[in-house]
Amino acid sequence: MIETFYGPWTVELVNNIVATPQHYAEQFIIAGSDASDGAYPGVPGHTPALSVSGEEWTITMENREHPTQPWVATVSRSSATYTSQEGLVVYLSSDDNKYNTNIILRCQSLDPKHGPMQTISYDFTVSREAMARYRLKMSQQKHGH
Repeated sequence: MIETFYGPWTVELVNNIVATPQHYAEQFIIAGSDASDGAYPGVPGHTPALSVSGEEWTITMENREHPTQPWVATVSRSSATYTSQEGLVVYLSSDDNKYNTNIILRCQSLDPKHGPMQTISYDFTVSREAMARYRLKMSQQKHGH
């Protein structure tokens, strides 16, 4: 299944749960990007995190049971989260409906509109002198001065 993205993202293979025959293989394909099109192996540690951008681009996950057979697109499932620390993150996992195998991709938006919230650090500490003035003022109001 083809998943469509817009704008700049980081794509990282975070897991591949494998309980399959020896020759079984998986990969993901990026197409329509500005400079990251290609097939990437579904083996953790073999593909560094990719910076992918483009007006509209896609990811397709594929598998094959033997090197002599053609690649076949798998069903993909997606889930999204948004946190103030990471911004928009989409997880894609493949599901071949045959083996207990899943490529899991972590896609993080690099678009500032979807990015982490900027923290604003205000200092709400009240000095001892300010507290003393406040207490004096409250005491005077209480006693009618």
